[in-house]
Amino acid sequence: MIKRSWRQCISEDGWTLERVSSKIVIGRKRKKTDKGYDPTQKYRLVWDVMTHNMNQLIDKGGLDLTLDETTWPNSSYADIQGRLQGKKTDKGGQHVLLLDSKRQYMYAWTPRHKFFEVVQPFTATGPAEVKRLVDNITPLVVGATKDPTDKRKQIFSECVHITMDNLFSGDEVLRYLGEGGWKGTMTCRRDRLPKHVPKKYFNFIKAAPVNARSKVARFEKPIVAVKHVKQPDSDEPNSDTEKKANNYTLCHVSFQSTGGTNISTVNALSSVELYVQDRSKGRGQQKRTWGIEMNEARETYLKNYSAVDKIDQMLLGWDLSYKIGSGGMLQ
Repeated sequence: MIKRSWRQCISEDGWTLERVSSKIVIGRKRKKTDKGYDPTQKYRLVWDVMTHNMNQLIDKGGLDLTLDETTWPNSSYADIQGRLQGKKTDKGGQHVLLLDSKRQYMYAWTPRHKFFEVVQPFTATGPAEVKRLVDNITPLVVGATKDPTDKRKQIFSECVHITMDNLFSGDEVLRYLGEGGWKGTMTCRRDRLPKHVPKKYFNFIKAAPVNARSKVARFEKPIVAVKHVKQPDSDEPNSDTEKKANNYTLCHVSFQSTGGTNISTVNALSSVELYVQDRSKGRGQQKRTWGIEMNEARETYLKNYSAVDKIDQMLLGWDLSYKIGSGGMLQ
């Protein structure tokens, strides 16, 4: 086993992996019925070391992050594997990564499986993963309280801005990010629109047809809903973050020209206007240029959401693969 073949060495400068040359250290493997069972226990140390060493290598982290899942195919019978829907492979596993939007540095990760303890109100998979990853990077903000055993550097000058897709959206995510002082931009699922605003005021129709009406709507400003949340004057800390909750601003943007496209933000936008952005394709005499409708919410999302997809495409181009023999050993 990978984890059993290496042992963890922690120093002030960071983590390193030390090969156990004399013999393989055999430890007790937790069973599914054990509390705190982790199906990734055989290999997660490698990922933990990778994210920790990345923290030690960089001096200052970016303020725009991308949160998304990555899928890897596998046909073994390990617990982390399962049937996947809507993916290019029907069987495998998934990890959720938190990367720098521009440099693709990996700041945190979490495996996706069903053995995590459910904490209210984060009962859905996506929102629970957002909370888990944000809690992981909270000590990395300059001035934040940090456990004495946490050797990671505080690399963020302020609470960062996180971009994610609609799987991770929801009122509870926006509230958690806002109260913690974080910023966020995410596409919003049609069944997770703001609860206290009637649904009829947003565009939630799936696969709206392209016709004369939708084409004219491109010249109309998007529907914008804004809510300023002010916390009551109290010295009592928030039970989740163990500090007083911050005031925050929610901004929900619903497009009129596309079907069901909604973007939710918290502490991310100061204004939303309709404008045109040019796009071009080809070169020489074959080059053509056209304009597309744009607003601050859409532009912010498009500029920051693709970091994990770029890494997936890069790994796909490398054509990497490995074999697993009996006993789970790499060959």
